[in-house]
Amino acid sequence: MILRTGKYLNVIRQCGKTIDCPDAKAIMYTSRESKYVEYIEPAYHFASKQLLDLLMDDADLRGRLISVKHYFLLDQGDFIVQFMDMAEEELQKDIDDIMPSRLESLLELALRTSVVNEDKYKDDVRVELLPYDLLTQMFRILMIPPEVQNEYRNADDMQLTGLEAFAFDYEVKWPLSLVINGKALACYQILFRHLFYCKHIENILGRVWSLNKRAKSLPPSKVCVYASAFALRQRMLNFIQNLDYYLTLEVIEPHWNDFFKKMSQVTNVDEVLLCHQDFLDNCVDDCMLTNPNLLQLLEMLMKLCADFSNFLQGIMRCSMDISVMPDSMLFSMNEEPFAEVSSYPAALENFQQQVETFQKKFDEGIISMLNILHNVHQKKQTSRIINMSYRLDFNGFYEEMKLKSEESD
Repeated sequence: MILRTGKYLNVIRQCGKTIDCPDAKAIMYTSRESKYVEYIEPAYHFASKQLLDLLMDDADLRGRLISVKHYFLLDQGDFIVQFMDMAEEELQKDIDDIMPSRLESLLELALRTSVVNEDKYKDDVRVELLPYDLLTQMFRILMIPPEVQNEYRNADDMQLTGLEAFAFDYEVKWPLSLVINGKALACYQILFRHLFYCKHIENILGRVWSLNKRAKSLPPSKVCVYASAFALRQRMLNFIQNLDYYLTLEVIEPHWNDFFKKMSQVTNVDEVLLCHQDFLDNCVDDCMLTNPNLLQLLEMLMKLCADFSNFLQGIMRCSMDISVMPDSMLFSMNEEPFAEVSSYPAALENFQQQVETFQKKFDEGIISMLNILHNVHQKKQTSRIINMSYRLDFNGFYEEMKLKSEESD
């Protein structure tokens, strides 16, 4: 208690404020230990209240935390949609070919043309390109040995793209850095990278929807060729949207509300630190980021969705015979992109077979994920995890598929 009292007073002095405790008394030796408490406790409570008031009122801790939530937890997501649209071409490059200054300019433009322009702390947000992807970052935090990591991913060096390396940083000055410290910012970055990549996958799957719309003008005999592909795209979109809903509205928002409720009841800075770290730990855990098997499956499924989207766009390019046309033009053209399958046998003869391969991998991934979620629920008895299971398999489709597979084996 004496140590914490000294720390609190030292922080206040480092902020340029002079402080004198009105209850300060010299401590004299006595054999009655309770006598010391009578002197120490008033000094501790005074110093704690002064520092708490400094953080809450002068430094606007609550306002800063809400600002951090805007950017890292995407609670006002219009700016990130604008940014992703403007920076997509840059983010798809290898990390060594990206110009960070260009990303900074695009981020600033997105911030100033969205609702977060009202946030007085928006200038403290920075772009950061990390030299590792989210999976590697979590493996390091969980202290998984390199030889074990190789079981989850290809051991070969992988060239990162901007999408895999992109993160936000946030400038935090003293004394706010006591609460929004390096460890807390690392947790916020982890959550942001997870949410950001989900948004990216949802974005590209949504684009492929335009293929579905244009295919409606084809004769029924031609539409059936693409029916299985569009059905799989819709299932992938349902998966990623349910995942995004789960992460934001079933995990982050409830934990955030609990966190701010506790913040209104704290009496010292140590309680603030504890509440803040509990909030971040609970979010990271319930977002399925601390389970290596779940995290690896999520990465695999999202990469599969991205590959499938690229595959369908490639088919569209082939059918239009304009392989060099940029994506932005492909999706803005009014011409019919689909041609008769028989006209392009070299490109489309294995179309349905490839779709079936994607479908098989996706179904296997979802079933594996449901099995892991079920095991996690049995161990932890967490209602949030089981909610994710119900969202993924709301009509029992994958459970029925699993039973049929077991019977056939």
